[in-house]
Amino acid sequence: MNTSSILLVALGLALDSFTASLFCGLQATHIRKTATKVGIFFGFFHGYMIALGGTIGLSFRPIIAQVDYIIAFILLFAIGLNYIKESKRKNIVPHGIISLKVLLTLSFATSIDALAAGITITVLETNLLYPIIVVSLTTFILSYLGVIMAERFNHYFKLHDKIGIIGGLILIGMGIKILLEHMIDFNLHI
Repeated sequence: MNTSSILLVALGLALDSFTASLFCGLQATHIRKTATKVGIFFGFFHGYMIALGGTIGLSFRPIIAQVDYIIAFILLFAIGLNYIKESKRKNIVPHGIISLKVLLTLSFATSIDALAAGITITVLETNLLYPIIVVSLTTFILSYLGVIMAERFNHYFKLHDKIGIIGGLILIGMGIKILLEHMIDFNLHI
């Protein structure tokens, strides 16, 4: 894989993290700290999953490809639904900050595709270190920017009482998008 191909893969993989970081930015109270934490978590998980995918290699690729999108869909849908439910019940932002549990779950859910990318990179006989660095940095930057952008959007449009619902809908929409993309891709190959 050449550098431009790796950059395109990195951007593609980081888009889900960018969307999830918008959710985190809507929830954040300490923006720079949250943006840094979200960027580090999402970037680390993406790099780790590429390394794990490269280590696993071809033997588990058919199994992973069959369930990765279902796992991501379930996790994102469940978190989104919970935030909507909590925001309606309390009429405030759930927890006011992103908990470690939510951050870990989002990091995992948005990085599952990176596992498959790691397998693919290994198949193409590309050294894993460079793609891991590029994907991790790209994910960090887009996630950091996503938190900042969401906070700015929230600041200008005064969405404080709707944050839980908007954030939950973003996550549910992201889960549905992942599910539909894989279902459409599967139908095109039949």
